[in-house]
Amino acid sequence: MKRLVLIVCLVIVGGLIGCQGEGAVMPSSQVVTSTMLPVTKTVTLTATPRAVATTVVPSPTASLVPTHSATPTATTTPTPTGELPLANFRVVEQCMKIESLLPQDFILEGKLIRHCEQGACSLDIHGTDIREMPIVSKEPDQWFWQWAVSPDRKKLFYELVTQDENWEIKSRQFGLITADGQQLPMSPVPTGWRLDGWRDNNLLNLDMWKDEEHFVAVFDPLTGTITETLLPPLENPFKGSLIIKDPRASYDPTYDRVIYLTEPGDEWELWDVWANKLLWHGNKFTLLWAFWSPDGQQVAVDSGDLFIVGRDGEETQLTNFSVAYPNMGVSIGNISWSPDGRYIALWLNIHPGEYFVQWRLVILDIQTGQAIDYCIPSEEGQWPNSVWSPSGQQIAVNTFTGYELDTLSVVIVDLNRDIAVKLPGHHAVLGWMVSP
Repeated sequence: MKRLVLIVCLVIVGGLIGCQGEGAVMPSSQVVTSTMLPVTKTVTLTATPRAVATTVVPSPTASLVPTHSATPTATTTPTPTGELPLANFRVVEQCMKIESLLPQDFILEGKLIRHCEQGACSLDIHGTDIREMPIVSKEPDQWFWQWAVSPDRKKLFYELVTQDENWEIKSRQFGLITADGQQLPMSPVPTGWRLDGWRDNNLLNLDMWKDEEHFVAVFDPLTGTITETLLPPLENPFKGSLIIKDPRASYDPTYDRVIYLTEPGDEWELWDVWANKLLWHGNKFTLLWAFWSPDGQQVAVDSGDLFIVGRDGEETQLTNFSVAYPNMGVSIGNISWSPDGRYIALWLNIHPGEYFVQWRLVILDIQTGQAIDYCIPSEEGQWPNSVWSPSGQQIAVNTFTGYELDTLSVVIVDLNRDIAVKLPGHHAVLGWMVSP
């Protein structure tokens, strides 16, 4: 049943909207001692095939205890080879062991918000001092149905629901809260509308379908003011599955641009919404979701390689994994932009045939073209998205060691210190906020 809940959450809500199954129980901590050293492997890719240089570097001076008895090595992923047409693109393997003990000087930036047995909790870490404070309480039969952190990372909007035996929503409860647990007075979202993200630091975007017509609205949660707009119909949209009947479309925060799949579901188009102008057509893109940058100026799509498309239709290919790993299948999981739009975190799966193997965390620097494979593993690489800290110096990833919700772990990757630490418990991340 937990696996079914996970699949339903992925299929139905996706993106920044999610759901949480039954409450997870925090296990007693276990420490495994090991003397294994992390290995950093640099793979250089140029226009001419060349030998791969591997460098083993000493372990960091901080004393950390890993939680896994084995760490992915170079043999788990094929070595990238071959000629690359993208001059700046290169892959660097910088494998990290996932540790369980925090360095004495480790500081978690801001407040990490995650599910907990009470509902939602804020997490504060200074060295070995870990403090978790409940900020949202929920009843046992309530689920987190929608949530989103404001762009300035100061407010968390959430919706709790109860459902009947047919998964129909019976009741809705909305909330607006700060990182220290202060509930802000807010007006309930009108019936029928669903969250479509924050428009800016104060206003929410909502959307709703009525008889094949797509309405959007700008909603002020503090005053209850709502401004509705009927969007123009899409040209030849792909209608998805029996479960998801609305088109696979992704609008920028201002609803001036839309990118969506067209029938029969294997081509993307970018349109100027109000000028009804086609800006870009991609005939090799099959991902069911597209991901807008934080400033709404470009959108990331994938076809086994990663591309970005600007608001006016300029296409840029960022990676060439298919050439870097010849004769291998390459799949990209959920994409998450850094707050400044320079980096993209993604889950990469490189497999010899039709069957997927373990997903791995990769972070791509758009400016330099360097993709770092941190060898952070997960059995479920597409759910949910990784969450960046407010400054983009740390990232929280939800990893799975199996296919059940109780195998989920949250790993904090500190990009400045090149360490990865597993947090206790099996609770997924809701968001990351600044300290009050």
